[in-house]
Amino acid sequence: MRPRAPSLPAPASRSPETARLPVGVDYREELPTYSDPVELEAARIKSTLTSTAPPAILARQPTEALSQDERLAVFELRFGGFDRVPVVVVSASELASRALDARASMLLALLDGRSSTRTILDIGIVNTLDTLAGLAQLLELGVIEFRDPDAAPRAV
Repeated sequence: MRPRAPSLPAPASRSPETARLPVGVDYREELPTYSDPVELEAARIKSTLTSTAPPAILARQPTEALSQDERLAVFELRFGGFDRVPVVVVSASELASRALDARASMLLALLDGRSSTRTILDIGIVNTLDTLAGLAQLLELGVIEFRDPDAAPRAV
């Protein structure tokens, strides 16, 4: 006869629904693994959304992928709208010390302090989602900030 494995003690406050389930079994849902930088950024943003997010995004299950329109909506919320202007707020010498990927470095050439995010997207050097992910990276690194279009540009 095989020795019986010791059973784990039941938690003190088990609900009637969970009392029927075996103890020691992990019922957590496995989440997908993202490797694409755009998917990673969308998943990161999705995990930090507040109640101001579009209802369609809030109603999604965490394991469901966002559609392109939903990803665009997430970036638009994060940037405060696509009519806002991304402005470089660090000096050229500081830029050299930042770890920027090729996409973010290429976007820096388009940031003149006057062109809105929508205008940069219309230029179309990189596809829309990659452009937005690059802007998000620059924002996270403190290289850019978004300003209202009527705000006067500041010198760095």
